[in-house]
Amino acid sequence: MAEGRDEMKTKELCDILGVTNIGLKSILRRDQLAVRLLEKGYRFISKEKRGVYNEFFVEEVVMIPKEEWEVYMKKEFPNVRKKDEYGDYCEERLNNNEVIAKHISKNVGVTPQTLVRWDSLLVKKGVMTNNGYSYFHLKTAKCKPVQITYGEYISFWNNYFLEHDEERKVLKTVEGESPITHDMLYATLYGGTCIKVKSYLVNEFTEAYESLTNALGNRKGKA
Repeated sequence: MAEGRDEMKTKELCDILGVTNIGLKSILRRDQLAVRLLEKGYRFISKEKRGVYNEFFVEEVVMIPKEEWEVYMKKEFPNVRKKDEYGDYCEERLNNNEVIAKHISKNVGVTPQTLVRWDSLLVKKGVMTNNGYSYFHLKTAKCKPVQITYGEYISFWNNYFLEHDEERKVLKTVEGESPITHDMLYATLYGGTCIKVKSYLVNEFTEAYESLTNALGNRKGKA
């Protein structure tokens, strides 16, 4: 929503963006002026040459929550195409940092493989830190996972392999699956399966975490 059209000289624009003249030139060269201005509450209209000087035309805006989320995503996660789904994922992941990826993916509406990539993004940004693995028992595919210890996980598979010598070769699988392929067979015979999933620590006192949670709050009009 427009609040008023303004004409600005280079110095005024630098003051709003908090950059030097050299910094502004870099922003213009990378075609980032519109995004940077939106972060400050202004929409870029045009740039005009007046003699040896540039004049910038902008308008002050009050952004709706969705616009603020779009600005944040373009700046921090420009390669994520499903921005709304990513917001839903972040809210679930930050509150459930030991939940199996396939369960979050079902709620968010993306594949488990996408969730694994998005987890890596949050780790790279410093929002989360890898914290080894957590272990779960699933009685059936539709039951809620029950967290178990590492010792219980190892005991389950040792017992299984002792009774099924032909399955001793552990096959590589995607995150959150069992170390063998015959899930449904042994689920009916042994009361479920045990799996391991990556666990994360949420870095609540970092600038990256604060920036993300503020953006998530603005996204739904909470901030």
